[in-house]
Amino acid sequence: MAIWGMSSVANNDDVMDDSNPLSCFTLNRTQRLYGFGIWNNSCNNSGVRHFNKTLRRRKDEHGMEEMTNCQGTRGTNLDFVVGFLISILSTLSLATGQLALFAVFFTLGNIISMLSTTFLIGPGKQLKTMFAPVRMVASIVFLAMIVVTLIVAFTIQSSVLCLVLCIIQFLALFWYSASYIPYGRAAIKKVVGGCIEV
Repeated sequence: MAIWGMSSVANNDDVMDDSNPLSCFTLNRTQRLYGFGIWNNSCNNSGVRHFNKTLRRRKDEHGMEEMTNCQGTRGTNLDFVVGFLISILSTLSLATGQLALFAVFFTLGNIISMLSTTFLIGPGKQLKTMFAPVRMVASIVFLAMIVVTLIVAFTIQSSVLCLVLCIIQFLALFWYSASYIPYGRAAIKKVVGGCIEV
């Protein structure tokens, strides 16, 4: 008997996993990145779930086991939140007048946030996707602003210029991150366009 439209015949190639109740939920890399998935059709009559081939623990080119979907999502979320908190807490150093410390920690927080997707796709693919045509401009602006912000903070020590560069750096990171969300940039353009018209 089919459960929720699923086939009653289990694939022989699948690996049984009784410990994970969500193992029927199959996500490919794009779906993990965007946060949605497809229900796996491989369940038997008793409702015992099976891993789909795409959910097996694979090894990367260095022989290391890849992270599971759950581990990758948790790592991404935690990494992004930690980076964001470091960036926000860096503003405390502005109250004490330590501009260089602010620039270093704000930039470090933004870098940590940007690298959060490494947990989902790996460091090699992260570098490739950074310079994909859809993200190339945002990535170049972000990396350039990192360098310029640190140079200004340590040499010129202009607080106004450093703040402007940090804002540009944050906006470039925001635009870069929006490219990973389906229709994210289109929604941002629509909101900003609506605000400008008013």
